[in-house]
Order: sequence, then C-alpha cells, then structure tokens
Amino acid sequence: MITIYSADWCQPCKQLKKMLDNNEIEYTVIDIDKAPETARSLGIRGVPTIINELGERRVGAITLAQVKELIS
Repeated sequence: MITIYSADWCQPCKQLKKMLDNNEIEYTVIDIDKAPETARSLGIRGVPTIINELGERRVGAITLAQVKELIS
C-alpha cells in the first residue's frame, strides 16, 4: 500500500492516480490543500509525493516500474 500526497490542481497527481487505477494498485490519497498540517509535519514540499509502508518516498511524476519497485 502506498500513500499519495496530492492536490486537485496537480496534473501529474491526476495522471499518477489514473495509472494506479488502471493497474489495480491500492493506494490512499491525502490532499495537501485539505490537510496542510499533515503535509507540513511530514515535510511534503512537492506533489505528487508517494510514500510506501517503509517510509521510502518519491516526489514528482514516476513510471509504473518505479511504483512497482516502491511497493515490492
């Protein structure tokens, strides 16, 4: 499971979510505009930021291969 920190206005965030949905990859989304304190406390400075269960993170648009590497 991965968590995506995103924003409604972020085009790479929309593309990432569509890619994950198309590949049936489970994820949760936290909108940084609706939860600014959470984003700030985690040091989220760019979107999309993807964090896996181990705390590893990637920032920006990433490929499906990079997502799979993050969740393996």
